[in-house]
Amino acid sequence: MHFEVEEKYVFSVLGNDHGHVKRALAEHRELKQLFQCIKEDERNNGLIESIGVPYLI
Repeated sequence: MHFEVEEKYVFSVLGNDHGHVKRALAEHRELKQLFQCIKEDERNNGLIESIGVPYLI
């Protein structure tokens, strides 16, 4: 939610060519990828636990 609000309202004022906007957009992409990896890890951990191999976590 934070990213969407920032990108819609703040970045539209500064413009996509502004250095800080470019950096923030790159950071947003990296953070979104990190969050997705964390979700996948949690899902995989749940699958591993459900088949009875908790020591692999």
